[in-house]
Amino acid sequence: MLHNLLNISKYQPRQKREHIKQVWVMEYYTAKQMDAGEVLFVAGSSLVGPMGLDLIPVKGKEAAEQLRKDYNGESILALDKISPDEIRKARNGRLRPKRAF
Repeated sequence: MLHNLLNISKYQPRQKREHIKQVWVMEYYTAKQMDAGEVLFVAGSSLVGPMGLDLIPVKGKEAAEQLRKDYNGESILALDKISPDEIRKARNGRLRPKRAF
């Protein structure tokens, strides 16, 4: 979804970003559908979803910090701060946590 959102001209050639009224994601802890603009995304974690490694949406700074800590995340981003490079890093990330030693 995020890759598509950043490449609208490729996947929906007649559309523009401003035509998209709302983007929905499933929040990690509650599994509730939420507006992507109202959550934070944890990048670089060791969590693996149905599509593989990805950016994980969570509601609130405290929850994002906890997920980042629990799953060795690298950064926390708002929707408007996600770049193609961040998506690429998430998809090419690690499947095992970093070792502490």
